[in-house]
This record gives sequence, C-alpha cells and structure tokens, in this order.
Amino acid sequence: MKSELMALYITAASIGFFHTLLGPDHYLPFIVIGKARKWSLAKLSIVTFLCGLGHHPYYARHSNSDIAGV
Repeated sequence: MKSELMALYITAASIGFFHTLLGPDHYLPFIVIGKARKWSLAKLSIVTFLCGLGHHPYYARHSNSDIAGV
C-alpha cells in the first residue's frame, strides 16, 4: 500500500511540475507584473506561491472564499 501511495505522490508531483513548466501562462504573468512593480524575488515568490495555492483544487474546494480557484 505504501509503495502505491508513494507512486501516486510522485506521479502527481511530476504532472504538476511539467504542467507548470510547459504552460508559460502559469508563470509569465507573475514575472511581468513583478518586473513592472519592481518586486523583489522574495515577494514575487510569495505572491506566486499563494496564487498557486488558490489554483490547486484542494485549496479551492476547502476555502471559505467565494472566488477561490477561479
């Protein structure tokens, strides 16, 4: 059972990684906005991470916000 669960975690992480890497619409807007607003790398990383949480179905489904995951 543990090996199947580990395989599922690795597969999900791999799909998520390549989904983001191959979809510039997932990261390019953050780069452009960060440069335009002269954000530090730390601020850009935090904003991008928080938006990524909102994009993830688990967090969108379990959020109290009406607009989460949109």
